[in-house]
Amino acid sequence: MPLVTLAPLVGIEDLPKLLAPEARLLGLDLGTKTIGMALSDVTRSVATPYHTLRRTKFTGDAKAIAA
Repeated sequence: MPLVTLAPLVGIEDLPKLLAPEARLLGLDLGTKTIGMALSDVTRSVATPYHTLRRTKFTGDAKAIAA
């Protein structure tokens, strides 16, 4: 099973109709030393800090985000 599944690019205006009702969004802030993670509320109007990961290698970072 692949670690990451690539999805086709979608315009921001088309995104809501592709998501389940009350689905949350995860935002990533990719820094050089850390990866900041923010999680939206179910209405997708507000995001709050969720977790900060200390960067390692790509595979380790991807596994930590997926977890």
